[in-house]
Amino acid sequence: MTDEELKTAFVHMCEVENDGIIYKRIDEIIYSRTEAGKIILSGNMLDRNRHSVTRARAEKINFVGEAPRFSGKAIGRKLSRDESKKSSV
Repeated sequence: MTDEELKTAFVHMCEVENDGIIYKRIDEIIYSRTEAGKIILSGNMLDRNRHSVTRARAEKINFVGEAPRFSGKAIGRKLSRDESKKSSV
C-alpha cells in the first residue's frame, strides 16, 4: 500500500491482508526512521482473536477485496454532524 492507501484503509476500517492472514482493520499507523534517515511507514493490525498485534510495512499490506473509491480530500477531514450520526449507528 501507498501512504494514501494505508490512510484510507485506516480511516474506513477496511479489512486488510498481510502474509496470507486477513485482519479486520489497521489499528495504528506508525512512522519510523532508519539511522540513514529513511522514513518507514507501517501499520499495526490486531488479530481476530484480539491476542496479538502484527506490525507490517505498508508495502506488504493489501486490501481485501476492492479498495474504497473516493477523493483523497476525504482523508483526515472531520465528519459533519449528520455523517457522524450515520457512522455511529
